Amino acid sequence: MAKDLTRMPSLSEVDLSGLNDWEKSSITSVMEKAQEIQKKDEDNILRQKMEGQLSKWTNLMKGWQYRWFVLNSDTGHLEYYVDKSKRTQGSEPRGSVYLMGAVIAPSDEDSVTFSVNAANGDLFKLRACDARERQQWINKIRMISEMHSTQLVNIPQDNEVKIGQKVIGYWPGRVRYYPGQISKFCDDGSKYFLKFNDGDERCEAVYEIRIVPEVSPCDSV
Repeated sequence: MAKDLTRMPSLSEVDLSGLNDWEKSSITSVMEKAQEIQKKDEDNILRQKMEGQLSKWTNLMKGWQYRWFVLNSDTGHLEYYVDKSKRTQGSEPRGSVYLMGAVIAPSDEDSVTFSVNAANGDLFKLRACDARERQQWINKIRMISEMHSTQLVNIPQDNEVKIGQKVIGYWPGRVRYYPGQISKFCDDGSKYFLKFNDGDERCEAVYEIRIVPEVSPCDSV
């Protein structure tokens, strides 16, 4: 399972007043080396595939079903198989969801359920075996989602955007990305109004959007 990362303070956050030049230089050198090591550790963690058994909500007839999930950091997908044997046999995943722009949230109904709401509208409702395992999955999936979301470069031209189009909206400087559909445009073209994929009627203005890439639809069971 993924381990928690402790953030290293930046040099600007460290009070070096009262130190002589040699002491400042020594501390700076040590911190820069420590930050390099931490960055390598973070990169290694992001590249590690996380996998394990989770329960997946299928439908009212079948309810919850055990599935074997694999978090692929390279492709940015959360994939699942019917069971572990299918995974080890090299079979194709039964389904997957692309995590760029996804919203990953714990459920209020209990301490083990959480959801992965993809930018294209796909929704995985999942259950871990306990609260600790749920948080480990949430933390790692969010890391992968944010890693792939910050690599977005496909800013659409105005003539490429249409009412009702699925997009990802965000504000510069914010970590979280918001999937939704274009509901209207600002008259002066300065921002877009999105209706979010959460079932309500609210709209919110965002200043930059990305087109949701076309991905294969996920299997529902």
